[in-house]
Amino acid sequence: MGGAVLGATAGSALEQAIRNRGGVEYTVTLENGKTLTVAQNVSEKDVIHRKGDRVMVQINGQYQRVLPAN
Repeated sequence: MGGAVLGATAGSALEQAIRNRGGVEYTVTLENGKTLTVAQNVSEKDVIHRKGDRVMVQINGQYQRVLPAN
């Protein structure tokens, strides 16, 4: 029984660690004047965009992602 409780606790901690990835939320004003808010996970290789950076928004049926425009 003790093994089952420890396994459940370890599984819960692992699931929480997976969900607690670093992220960022961007508010992007498009050329047509519309505004989008995009929340995305950030990995070590991602660039964090600053206010005024020119970006593009990749939109898929399941997600949106802000990428450098160059």
